[in-house]
Amino acid sequence: MAVLPDTQYLFDADCSDPAPLRATFRYLAAEREEANIAFMTHLGDVTEHGTEQEIALAADTFRTIHGKVPYSVLAGNHDIRSSTDDQRGDSAYLAAFGPQRYASMPTFRGASPDGYNSHHVLRAAGREWLVLALDWRVSDNGLRWAQGVLDAHPTLPAVLTTHDLAWSDDDGAAQLSDHGRRLWDGLIRGNDQIFLALGGHYWP
Repeated sequence: MAVLPDTQYLFDADCSDPAPLRATFRYLAAEREEANIAFMTHLGDVTEHGTEQEIALAADTFRTIHGKVPYSVLAGNHDIRSSTDDQRGDSAYLAAFGPQRYASMPTFRGASPDGYNSHHVLRAAGREWLVLALDWRVSDNGLRWAQGVLDAHPTLPAVLTTHDLAWSDDDGAAQLSDHGRRLWDGLIRGNDQIFLALGGHYWP
């Protein structure tokens, strides 16, 4: 599985430059068979400001890989109104990267009612794997939805992807963020089938 974190500086108003991401997507598509790339997940902050212009350019850039490698995208704090949770309603992000984007992908299995969380089932290494793509600020409704997905797929090892999960302190020790702690307490700790959790947002 290819993991792609924050690409926000490639989609930043008049400073936008999608060329590096297009090149990345072309590489992943070309190497899919040789490198056994079964899926790609984006960890949020696709854009810098979440404007319609930035989102539209990002969505067009993702066409480079669409239909070649299945993928998931989730919202980061730069993609939406960061003070709201996944019950925020319509947004430019949701219009471009909501459930309708994945409908034709063989890995897509569904989305939460608000549209900001999705789940996918991919096949690799001779078995199926579940991917949960969870929003920047998952609401209680979102957590209940995610638990329902896990309950419906009890035999599948699960990868949880989100934007804000953990960071490294000055001594290099990993610490859960506030959002990460909420995910740990509300979902991860009680579900052993989640064997891997991935997040972006922070950098060294």
